[in-house]
Amino acid sequence: MQKSLQHLLDTMGYQGKTEGYYFGMYEYPEGVNPEAYHSWYFGPWNGLVRKAYFSNSLFECIFSSPEGMTAGYFLPCFASMILCGLIRFTTIG
Repeated sequence: MQKSLQHLLDTMGYQGKTEGYYFGMYEYPEGVNPEAYHSWYFGPWNGLVRKAYFSNSLFECIFSSPEGMTAGYFLPCFASMILCGLIRFTTIG
């Protein structure tokens, strides 16, 4: 995701670099600068024992957000917003 986002920003002329922060990372994507990828619990070159006992599916079941996938984006009042899952818009008054 980070690599794709950086590529998209590069094609749009963005001069900065993205940095990603991850709970754990098994390996870096091909062709990226490893200094832009930060892992906490284990990384590609450390935490071998933690990697061996870590369960991706259990972690995702416990810590995943219930909203589901990103459904879209919109720009209200000059601030980018993300629409997640099923969104229902209502008016008050």
